[in-house]
Amino acid sequence: MVAFWSLSRGRIRSGRRAARGGPNPAEAAAPTQTLIQTLTQALAATERDRDRLANEATARTAFLLALLRDLRGPLHTLSGFAQLLEINAGSDPLSPRQAQAAREMVRAAAELTGRMDEAAAFSDAHRPSPPAAPRRIDLRLAARLACDGLHSRALAAGVALDCGPPTAGLCAQADPQRVQAALRALIDDALRHAAPGDAVRLDVERREDRIELTRTTRTPPGRPRSLIDAVDAEGRLRPGLGLGAVQRLAESMGGDLKPVRTVQGSALRLSLPAADAATPRPRIRLALYAGSEPAEIALLRHVAGRMDFSLQVAETPEAALSLAQALRPDVVLVDAAPTPGAARRLRRRMADDPATVFVPVVALTEAGAPARASAPLAAAGFDALLTRPLDLEALAETLAALSSRASQAERALDAEAAREA
Repeated sequence: MVAFWSLSRGRIRSGRRAARGGPNPAEAAAPTQTLIQTLTQALAATERDRDRLANEATARTAFLLALLRDLRGPLHTLSGFAQLLEINAGSDPLSPRQAQAAREMVRAAAELTGRMDEAAAFSDAHRPSPPAAPRRIDLRLAARLACDGLHSRALAAGVALDCGPPTAGLCAQADPQRVQAALRALIDDALRHAAPGDAVRLDVERREDRIELTRTTRTPPGRPRSLIDAVDAEGRLRPGLGLGAVQRLAESMGGDLKPVRTVQGSALRLSLPAADAATPRPRIRLALYAGSEPAEIALLRHVAGRMDFSLQVAETPEAALSLAQALRPDVVLVDAAPTPGAARRLRRRMADDPATVFVPVVALTEAGAPARASAPLAAAGFDALLTRPLDLEALAETLAALSSRASQAERALDAEAAREA
């Protein structure tokens, strides 16, 4: 009030002087100039604070992502060797206690991986999501992995989590990261609404050209049903943050999420396009791995034994290039997580060398890597990108497909050379 009153008095005095001896422009413009200067200074200070806060947020995000990236190495080592213990149980049987310990290791690694992916997604949420990369993914195995990640939470809540046996054969065409995010959100929603003593079950089946996963929550007999259904009285899907995310993820992969009625009550059904039949796997003679991750080397040696091919290991890009030039392997796997720049340079040098120009190169990246980290790798000319933790089935199919493609390219080149001769 004082400021406006003072300005009003100033204008009144200016008006009287104008009546007696003409206006004074400098005195009339002084309050306006002062106000403009004050606003300009305040705006500049606000912009400086905004830039400082943005820089601090960027630094915190970069630190968190770097920390998560460094933690994934030991975590994948733990997960990889635990998987090897389970995979080799047929040829090297474990005692019941050892089998239980290996199972708990896999569960703990899956839970930590899920938490780290959530933390990475939250810290990098302001950036655009990478485009979907659909491939063959076994939905039953993916559901088992998601259940393992939430096992301890279900145990603490007193809810039984039944995801069925980890058998293979029901494959959907979907993005692995989006499938895991959708399954975790679907199970998490059930756990949040279930009461102690309830049982959450996941069933996977094939219906025509779709692979469908049904989530059902069972309440013990004699007890009123708890408020666990995500379906209203008319059978429509209730809106919610968690289920809304599942629905958006499913739709981005050509699927959907719908409520259904079962004998036990209402349930939710996640439907995804079924994958085509697996292509026959041609013989791979030699593969080269450029990296030093112990668990990955052990897993790749196991895959090499199953597919009957030899595996050579080079710990540096320079050694990998020398071995690729000398051995001409059917495929090269490059660990691109620690040094993406070195991986891209190796790919360019192999593409420029006539001895290795037809050798397919696969980059191994982190599942929680932000889009800005994976985009340069996709643009560097790699023939395929695989994310950790490695899916052995997807790895075997990728190796076979790339080796077949390279063989066809070499045969076409030889035929052209023979025609010219």
